[in-house]
Amino acid sequence: MLVGVLLAGAAVTAVWWKPWQQSVRLPQSACWGTLGPDDYRVLAGRDGTATLRTDYTISGPYPGDNPNRECFLVWNDGRKAMLDVRIVSSPDASEVEAFGGRPATSVDFGADGRGWISSGDGPVGVYLYLTCDYRQVASKRETADPGFAIRAATNPALSAAPIGEVRQALVGITLKLAKGVARQMPCANSPRLVDRPPQL
Repeated sequence: MLVGVLLAGAAVTAVWWKPWQQSVRLPQSACWGTLGPDDYRVLAGRDGTATLRTDYTISGPYPGDNPNRECFLVWNDGRKAMLDVRIVSSPDASEVEAFGGRPATSVDFGADGRGWISSGDGPVGVYLYLTCDYRQVASKRETADPGFAIRAATNPALSAAPIGEVRQALVGITLKLAKGVARQMPCANSPRLVDRPPQL
């Protein structure tokens, strides 16, 4: 009798949830070709579509007139980004305040990648300052900043995965972005970054 009740409960759950109708559609490439579906699948919900929007390029030399680069994966055409990436030319790692005063924990990305991940409730953000010796196009500013601030963020409420997996995926995404910047700019100093994403 217990088995019958369990089977009936499972059938009712299946009819309500309809797993056979669910699908996740993700771009095959995102954020200047540095990321693929396996990188951001954890950030997606159970059923829906991620739409990509990328502004500008990270191929060097870095233009001085518009140093901000942005990449968004928007979930189900909503207002909340499944992935929000911003890359900005920066003189130092002091922009950890980008978390809006929320607490952050240090993440070891290697000798040339100072990083932090936000703590507590709410959106998850990873910040990595990449030391990069690159040449900048002459413009209003004649000297180049010595590196880039790379920030990746997500709203964990959109994901079907546990928060720990979301945080770990975002660390991996940020490391791949840093390596993409180092390669595509290119950084003359061959930035020293870890081979694999640090485990949180």
